[in-house]
Amino acid sequence: EGCKFIPMSEMLKRALSAYTQETITPYFKEVTQMWLEMMRKKNISPAHLRKSTYKVARFNAWFGDIRISNITIDMVEEKVNGLVGKDGNEAAPRTRHDYMGCLLHIFSFALKRELINKNPLKAMVKPKIDKPERATISVEDAVTILAWLITKPTQTSHDYFIGFVLNLFCGVRPAELARLKFGDLFTGGRNELYLSRTLTKTDFDRRAVLRGNVVAWLRYFQTIGIYGNPEDYIIRMGDTERKRGDNYGHFLGRVTAETGVTIPRDSLRHTAATMISALVGMGTAAEELGNDVRTLAKHYRHAVPR
Repeated sequence: EGCKFIPMSEMLKRALSAYTQETITPYFKEVTQMWLEMMRKKNISPAHLRKSTYKVARFNAWFGDIRISNITIDMVEEKVNGLVGKDGNEAAPRTRHDYMGCLLHIFSFALKRELINKNPLKAMVKPKIDKPERATISVEDAVTILAWLITKPTQTSHDYFIGFVLNLFCGVRPAELARLKFGDLFTGGRNELYLSRTLTKTDFDRRAVLRGNVVAWLRYFQTIGIYGNPEDYIIRMGDTERKRGDNYGHFLGRVTAETGVTIPRDSLRHTAATMISALVGMGTAAEELGNDVRTLAKHYRHAVPR
């Protein structure tokens, strides 16, 4: 009573499936090694790679000698929810959220390479984290920075001046600045900045309007001799895209140190979103920034006419 007849063929099929999964599925530590190698080939930033490597070391301590197919969502949640901070208390939601996200990425990697036949973490619920409103800089702070750049006696400011203006007034991302050349400005004789899909974060071309204030700055750069040839990069310092991007980030840090104006991450682009939206509306702003209106409203809630 309570028993169910199962054909011998079905029993053999199930046993073979379990045997195959157990013997062929790699150990978790082998998968993380492949995943880290993939991350290195993607040429991610050294800081991102260090953080990922640190997380993987902890993951391997938890699951390294377990075959990846045998790891369950309950096992993952038990470990991640048991994380503690330096003060001995429960780790912050942001930390647990990041750890779960990294593990989810590793399992997705394994699934795409057919190392597992399903992702057990797909149904995992990440801790909710409060996202503060994106920061912008004030008009007064922008004036302070621009004045410092003009009066700076060394060549340093000139190497990044144009990039800073495009970052602040057009919302060009730092990573895009590192790829941008002078030939991308005033394309076809128009007051436009052309960003091909090879330059952008998204997979499509876009054009940003060079409005009166930006055009005035660019003309000023020409008069003082820091405007380059069409094939010259906007960011002068650095012989690779990565170095130009890193150097621009270091430059922003120096601006803060010299002027006392804090420049939170992405705040210049967010400031541009606010200004462009106020001038021409969110629809046009979204096109110039390379977003759709829904994304602009979601991530730039402050970027509304006011």
